[in-house]
Parts: sequence; structure tokens; C-alpha cells
Amino acid sequence: VSMGTMKLEVPRKGKDALITADKLRADLNSEFFIHLQKNTDDVLAAAKSLGEKCTDSDLVKALVMEKLVSALRTVAATKTLSDLNSKRKEFAQAVQEIVAEDLKHNGLTLESVTVSHLDQTPPDDMDGDRNTFDAEGLRTIEAIVQQNRVERANIKFNSERAIKAREVETAQQI
Repeated sequence: VSMGTMKLEVPRKGKDALITADKLRADLNSEFFIHLQKNTDDVLAAAKSLGEKCTDSDLVKALVMEKLVSALRTVAATKTLSDLNSKRKEFAQAVQEIVAEDLKHNGLTLESVTVSHLDQTPPDDMDGDRNTFDAEGLRTIEAIVQQNRVERANIKFNSERAIKAREVETAQQI
């Protein structure tokens, strides 16, 4: 049984991306750092549940992957995409709380969870014709994009108007 720290990478992208509370999809790369405590109970639990697979991080990952993905999904579903981005530490801590208990059954201890990449899933990777989450997400994306276009146009218009007004005022003074 290996006592070293194992890094388990969990990418979620495209159709496998996490669905957030605002029905957007989040492409995310996360890393889970786990190890086996040097105590009899954990070593026995790992030997029973993992067997010879304890020494190979790929085999361990295959056994615990659904636990890791489930924790990511559970927490992502409670936060908006914006919150996931701005509160990554909170997100990672919430995931860590869920996973730590689940891994204990396998004799494993979770050291930490990191989020190395987070971005909105591109709309082209979403299926708004057959998936209600994606349909709502695409509607949200379009509404936000269009609202920002209007606001940018208003800023540009108001800026140009202010410049013209200043030019007219200067011409009148001359």
C-alpha cells in the first residue's frame, strides 16, 4: 500500500461540464490530492476496498472518480457560474467537505482540492434543442450578451454625444 500523496485530476468539459445554479455549464479542471494515513484502521480499510490498486493512482482514480464528480456536481448546482469563479476557495472547501467523508470509507485522506481551470462552456458545446438545462443556459447567455451589447452601444453613443457637444461649445466660444 502506497503512503505517498496521489494527485487525481478530474476534468469536466463540454457535455460533461458541471451545471450551475443559473443553468450554465462550467468547464472545470480540478485536482484532488489524497494519501493514506499511517494508521492501522486506514491501511486495513484501503487494503479491503482498494487491494493492490492502492499503488496506482490511475486505478485509485477509477475507483473513486464517481465520488469526486458527484461532489463537484453537488456543489456546482448550488452556485452560479459567477460565484464559482469569484469564490473558488469556497467552492473547493465545500467539495472537500463532501469528498473527505466519502474517501474515509476507502481508508484515504483528502489533503486538498484545487481548481486549476474554470470557464463557461462554449455555447457550441451545449445542446439547447434536446436538453432543458442547456436551453435555459443558452437563453441566459444570450440575454447577458445582448444586454452588454446595448450597454456598450449606449456608452459609445453618450461618449460621442459628449464629444460633439464639447466641439460645438468650443466652436461657439471661438
